[in-house]
Amino acid sequence: MVAIVTLKKMIRSWLDDTYPDMPEAERERRAEVMDVSLLEQTKEEHMKSMFEINSVIRMSFIEMQFIKKVSFTKPVRACHSIRANSCLRLL
Repeated sequence: MVAIVTLKKMIRSWLDDTYPDMPEAERERRAEVMDVSLLEQTKEEHMKSMFEINSVIRMSFIEMQFIKKVSFTKPVRACHSIRANSCLRLL
């Protein structure tokens, strides 16, 4: 699924840029499981300063991708037991 692959790449890229000293295996693990907890924490801290607005915007895009992943995967799972054309109406 494209939304999930994109989300994982976005998280990994953000971690690489924001936490370069974090062990690579940890960055890879967080991206693979789509862990956005560190992103949420960092965004909360950066919201206190307008000087960090570009960082906040980037994190917001990642969050939107996460929301797309969550909202898309739930209807798709429900579609496994019904006809494909009915699934399209759910989406």
